[in-house]
Amino acid sequence: VYKLYFEKAGWNYKRYLNFRVKCLDESCIWQNLNRLRKRQINKAIKNNVKLKEAKDLCDAEELYKILHQTYKFKVKKPLPEWQLFSLLYNSGFCKVFIIEADNKIIGGHFCLFDDKVIYDWYGCGLDNEYKDYAPSTMAVYSALLYGAMNKLEYFDFMGAGTPDEQYGVREFKSH
Repeated sequence: VYKLYFEKAGWNYKRYLNFRVKCLDESCIWQNLNRLRKRQINKAIKNNVKLKEAKDLCDAEELYKILHQTYKFKVKKPLPEWQLFSLLYNSGFCKVFIIEADNKIIGGHFCLFDDKVIYDWYGCGLDNEYKDYAPSTMAVYSALLYGAMNKLEYFDFMGAGTPDEQYGVREFKSH
């Protein structure tokens, strides 16, 4: 529908993929996970990983530091400055989900939300250093659980790349 309007305005339309996961309740979430993710979640829970919301701005900033390093060295793409994350955290429509192991923040997600949807804005995890805790998987799982507990309809991954290009993030999101 929108393609025609974009083309009339002189824009080029480019197909783009996305994933939206229903998060009506925990069983619905679990049903949508593949075997690998279920195994990772069970193992992380057995290893006493902690899922929580950031208790304050310091928690959110600690997660941002991990995110900043991830974007600088792994993703190699620009990342908004901390001030934007701080403003959104204080706005009331941003939730910060923290993954903790051994009293240390090892990952999490910055998510935006409205009355129906939780949006996966930025996330990261120290996956190589904490394999048995699956921080990136647990970060998404904690946001999905929040959606279920707060009667949100679905979790929007906010993009999975274009269909004709390899994109590792899409592989992660598809599971």
